[in-house]
Amino acid sequence: MGLHLNVDVSGRSVIVVGGGAAGCEKVRRLVSAGAVVTVVDPSPATELESLPIRLERREFRADDVGGAWLVIAATSDGVVNAQVERAASAAGVWVSRSDKRDGAGIAFAAMVERGLVTIGVSTGGGSPALARWVRDRIDSAVPIEVGALAALLSRRPRTGGRRGHRGLPLDEALGALVAGAPERAATLLEVDVSSE
Repeated sequence: MGLHLNVDVSGRSVIVVGGGAAGCEKVRRLVSAGAVVTVVDPSPATELESLPIRLERREFRADDVGGAWLVIAATSDGVVNAQVERAASAAGVWVSRSDKRDGAGIAFAAMVERGLVTIGVSTGGGSPALARWVRDRIDSAVPIEVGALAALLSRRPRTGGRRGHRGLPLDEALGALVAGAPERAATLLEVDVSSE
């Protein structure tokens, strides 16, 4: 069983070895999360040329992992992916393999994002297709306004180091946001928006 973590990769160096379909999917997600991405592949997909990344058009070298915060082995060659995993592990760098069921310890979850709210679905690598299917159902069930609800709740004052949300009419506040009445939602949540 895994532990889901929300990891901030913005500004962090991530090396993706493999610029094919699996690598491209990871690169798009990393770029959108603000990571500083380098892709190492002798023949990367042309799609990568339009992304704000560094492309190294060559074979992987063990020293590529130096200074990286995360390394992703996403080639179609299990031998190369194993070399990447060994090099990253030896350097003490987090590593994920697209060709291993558990990602070699770090697997990407299928995600739904609503502003401050991120919902991740994982099958532990058992069935990425099922994770995406569940994600799509969540995506259609959770209104976009959940992000605005989270933003309002984050403005509540802390007491005892925590923001108390128990007993608040969250369903009613979300309904107000869906109906286009953010002031009503703020009142229900006891959030002062008068300074806006």
